[in-house]
Amino acid sequence: PGTDHFEQWRDRAATLGLTPRSVRDLLDQEQLRDLRWFDVDTAQAVIGRDEGGLTAQTSVFSRRDLIRSLAAHTPLGMRREQIEELADAILADPAVTTPMVPAQREGESPGEAMDRWRDRGMELHYSTPEVVELERRMLRSAVLRDQERTLVIDGGHVRTAVAAIGSQLTKDQRDMVLGVCTSTAGVVVVEGAAGTGKTTAVRLIRNIHADLGVSVVGCAPSNRAAVTLGEEAGVTAVTTASLLGRLRDGQHLARGGLVIADECSMLGPDLAELVIRAEQDGAKLVLIGDSAQLQPIHGGALFRSLGDALGRISLTDVVRQRESWDREVLMALRAGDAAPLVRRYLDEGRVHHCPDEASRVATIAADWVAATTEGHEVITIARERAAVAELNAVTREAAVDAGLVGRTGVHRVSTDQVGHKTMPLGELEFAVGDRVLLVGRTQRHRGLVKGLRGTVVETAADGTLCLETAEKRRLTVPPRYAGVAHGYALTAHRAQGATADIVLVHGSDAADRHWHYVALSRHRLRAAYYDVASQPRDTEGVHHGPPVDASWTDQALIASMERDDAKPSTLDYPAAYDRQLVETCPSTDPTAGRGVAPTERQLELLRLNGLLEELPPAATWIHASLVVDRLFGNPAGESAQRWLTKGGTPPDEAGRAVAMAMQDVAASRGRSCIRDSRSGVMDGQLRARPGSAEKELAMQAEEARRRRRLEHNLHHDHHAPAHTTQSPGRGIG
Repeated sequence: PGTDHFEQWRDRAATLGLTPRSVRDLLDQEQLRDLRWFDVDTAQAVIGRDEGGLTAQTSVFSRRDLIRSLAAHTPLGMRREQIEELADAILADPAVTTPMVPAQREGESPGEAMDRWRDRGMELHYSTPEVVELERRMLRSAVLRDQERTLVIDGGHVRTAVAAIGSQLTKDQRDMVLGVCTSTAGVVVVEGAAGTGKTTAVRLIRNIHADLGVSVVGCAPSNRAAVTLGEEAGVTAVTTASLLGRLRDGQHLARGGLVIADECSMLGPDLAELVIRAEQDGAKLVLIGDSAQLQPIHGGALFRSLGDALGRISLTDVVRQRESWDREVLMALRAGDAAPLVRRYLDEGRVHHCPDEASRVATIAADWVAATTEGHEVITIARERAAVAELNAVTREAAVDAGLVGRTGVHRVSTDQVGHKTMPLGELEFAVGDRVLLVGRTQRHRGLVKGLRGTVVETAADGTLCLETAEKRRLTVPPRYAGVAHGYALTAHRAQGATADIVLVHGSDAADRHWHYVALSRHRLRAAYYDVASQPRDTEGVHHGPPVDASWTDQALIASMERDDAKPSTLDYPAAYDRQLVETCPSTDPTAGRGVAPTERQLELLRLNGLLEELPPAATWIHASLVVDRLFGNPAGESAQRWLTKGGTPPDEAGRAVAMAMQDVAASRGRSCIRDSRSGVMDGQLRARPGSAEKELAMQAEEARRRRRLEHNLHHDHHAPAHTTQSPGRGIG
């Protein structure tokens, strides 16, 4: 006590010549030496598509993203200023990065457009020349095949085949079959909501082509999805990676054949390569997916970008869920509106607010046992692998106690194959009745497919397991096959494409709309959502206050389910910058429902009329509604206040919310450096005929968006590959 250790340490260091100044000089010299290795090749490794590079996960990135990546690569102790200087040098080098230029005004250069964007406090996005070229080459390939007539089947023949099945198909499925078979395009995009029966339609498409002697092959991102394509649609299929590997090794797709690629919304650069390879080999390519479901792990969401550019065949008639209201609220969630689902789930008792994590896991386990005892097929879905492991352990214990699983079994050392990495799971016990999930490499000759779920019906002393699948098919898992895990709970990535009677969802604040939509659309009969009731953020730091208001928790749940973390591609720019103008702002009163972002409809109207810049930063749908009111000559704020009140906001609070939004919009208009001299004329025109003008704009919206994107991505490039008339040939399939 009383000893000044710091003073003693300083004195001892000084005897060795170590002063604060000398230490700082030494560190600066060390950092200068370390900086020598940071050349162009290193910069490309930091932002490239190899593992650990920025564009390995996404097509575009920001300066902040680059700084974070550099901080992980640079020597320990490097100062923030030096890292930022490195980032700026990389972003300024056209050999390494390519900026995404915002929409240019008349007479404005790309540099001026970027300066204006930054001056507004907005963030520029960047990519690499390689990614930009790959994605634009994909788009060129697809667009130039629009009228190629590679493989077109007579409409009468297709209608006869559809009529033979009769009422087994929905209207959407019939339209999909007719659209794919008769399309003159070399690339056809099919987007279907979860549970719309895409696979059923694919089976008929396959049969129609096969009956005419056309080669049909398929692919999907996962082995399980590829096997499903084969078992349920009759399409000989492999993983997309496997198919591309064969093509890189010199094999070819059958000229004049049909390639059906499923789950394309989960593909990034592989989708671009598949489109290009199909053009080179003269095969018709059908891309099937749902951009509202899980986003690609690697790269940007090219499936959505292709659909925007080419147009898409859409399926929205859901057949999976038994209850009509269930289908309706899921479609609302898919469109970005989670409120109907949360409110109906609350009314139906499907949302469970648990006091802590342990009680949440225990509740899910008990509900799994109860539903299984009633004879239902049940799966639990969680976001984090740690949560999946805990749910598996606790649910299995509850199942053993309930007599659903044997008390003694065999022990096996298990591993999980995650991409190219093998993750140890430790020693697991498996007994009769256990639900298991195959997580090792696929061995098709044994029927062992990664992602397959089954129930243990027999065990052997050497560790051999006999499984029975939901289709009542039996298969044997030998002891040397380590990729076996308990399958009571699984991640959404492994659940996408799965169906069960009842689904129990372990909620996560970190999950976005895409994750929630996948997790909550797997069931036939019922889904339930479990979260941990959380306190509102303690902004004053007093750490005390009234008990949790359930409405706050429910509104927070709505906000989480509506958060859109969609991955853009370079093809989405400059329109993708609109999202920065309309990011959802946090509401100081979450129960008022004021923090939701503008709708796509509002954005389209404002974009077509050059009014997006009148929105303030972090704009909400209320701000957009006020600008739309001015556009159509409607009383300012009347419709927004009506919708707020209809949603349960007290009239006085709704009035205050609209008044505050009016101030924001007025300030934003005052800051704007551009005035459209035609706005007064347009206001008068729209005021005279608001209904007809809105209808006309709506009809033009989709075509205008498609035209702008095509023009932006194609007008600089005049080196598209030549095309020749294709004739049927032999190849893969």
